[in-house]
Amino acid sequence: MNRRVLVVDDEAILGSFICRILESEGFRPTFTTDSQAALAAVAESLGAERFSAALLDLNLAGETGEMLAAQILKIDRTLPLIATTGLVTSEVLLSPGASGFVAALKKPFGREALLGIVKAHQR
Repeated sequence: MNRRVLVVDDEAILGSFICRILESEGFRPTFTTDSQAALAAVAESLGAERFSAALLDLNLAGETGEMLAAQILKIDRTLPLIATTGLVTSEVLLSPGASGFVAALKKPFGREALLGIVKAHQR
């Protein structure tokens, strides 16, 4: 089973924390704080080992997670996208599917919530 996970968050400390949790369960995360680097990684994965899931922060510097999700799905329409956000009022938390996400995690989230949602939605 493919265990590659793309992690996109503009907070490097949080992204590193997420990656450590994923690695502890045998996942192979690729972390970036940059939307363009995320798009390049998804495109590159099409010719090799595809990502099994992607975690996208909704509040990225210069771009929203929803905008990035739409761009990613143009490249890989079957990649399961999981939104992460600290915004209590986010529409994506209420209805993730409306923005192309399979699920959403409210920050702060714990180890079990993170692993549970990734395992449940990975392809």
